[in-house]
Amino acid sequence: MVSAQDVADYIIWSSHEAGSFISNLKLQKLLYYVQAWHLAVFQRPLFPEKFQAWIRGPAIPEIYDRYRGYQWRNIDEEVKPPDLGPRIVGFLEEVLKEYGALDARELERLVRHEEPWIAARPGIPEDEPSTATIDEETMGAYYRRRLSETELADMRREYGETRPDGIAGADPGPDLDPSTGEGLRPVIDQAPTGRTAG
Repeated sequence: MVSAQDVADYIIWSSHEAGSFISNLKLQKLLYYVQAWHLAVFQRPLFPEKFQAWIRGPAIPEIYDRYRGYQWRNIDEEVKPPDLGPRIVGFLEEVLKEYGALDARELERLVRHEEPWIAARPGIPEDEPSTATIDEETMGAYYRRRLSETELADMRREYGETRPDGIAGADPGPDLDPSTGEGLRPVIDQAPTGRTAG
């Protein structure tokens, strides 16, 4: 099974390879966006750990504690890339391509203005601590609305079904036709060209 630590190791390794600064705060946000987009595309989590709606955005407590000693500094720990398989790696790289160039503060500002974090903290001031869990259904639905049907189908075809047990492409899921490899084809054919969601 893929764990949040596996994904964290990959993100840290990838950041080192790119010569990018990766703090604990930035790591938490990148983990969140990986999980959020996996929920959006495949309607299931990539890893089982849950995010809490902390002051500075989503965080997985056990991963945060693992790197607590680095505080705001770069995580310079030597890591090897975990064996996640090409489809999961491709999916991670897609997310990192979109978010990896942003620094921790930019990611924090971004995620704190998005529905899943806000919805997990009803009535809680922005500067007040919370251990409320961010709802995964809200995460998936929110980010799925930001994809057109064509983009959604393209991602499902390109990255397959990245199951939490680490076996990529083994389960096509309810919206994919295993006999043709087509994803959401009837929906796409009926959708207006170029329509975007959200």
